[in-house]
Amino acid sequence: MRLNTFKKISLGRMLIGQQLLKVLHMNEDEFFDAQFPDKAPLLRILRTQDTEFDRICLDYQEIFVALSHSSPPGATRQFRYLADLAETLSDLRSSIETRISEHQTTPIDVPNPEY
Repeated sequence: MRLNTFKKISLGRMLIGQQLLKVLHMNEDEFFDAQFPDKAPLLRILRTQDTEFDRICLDYQEIFVALSHSSPPGATRQFRYLADLAETLSDLRSSIETRISEHQTTPIDVPNPEY
């Protein structure tokens, strides 16, 4: 898996927390609901139960923003950087989908959110 690629790529974690959400123009639940339809409440619960999974989700958001706001590749180095970002994003998405799938085979008690 290319999850280590992200560690090698120096994004500096410039887009975290509220800054990231401002760039996305949506809140975290809206972002995850757009990426994984109807799974945002489940993802929120799974993230609170597992800090490593929470980090995977945060990495997914950060790389998604970095990739969607990157300029067109000009040099070979930039092209490789974008290719690494795309591959890492794909790996992170697979990890999230796997966790969702695992939950479906061994469900946890998901409370009904009351707004």
